Amino acid sequence: MRECFRLHQHELLQRVDLVLVARRSIVGRGFHSVERHFLALLKKAELLPPDAAAVYPAAP
Repeated sequence: MRECFRLHQHELLQRVDLVLVARRSIVGRGFHSVERHFLALLKKAELLPPDAAAVYPAAP
């Protein structure tokens, strides 16, 4: 989650303090899954532009 934030912090539409709380359901998920969900939540909160995309393409 920290890496997702680090990679996308420059895209935030405004300054914000975030408190990230990982749930048990994150265990075993790959980076791409976590990043996709992280971006979706930031877009839902209108903190990222709608066209913001994952930094690394999903693994085949």
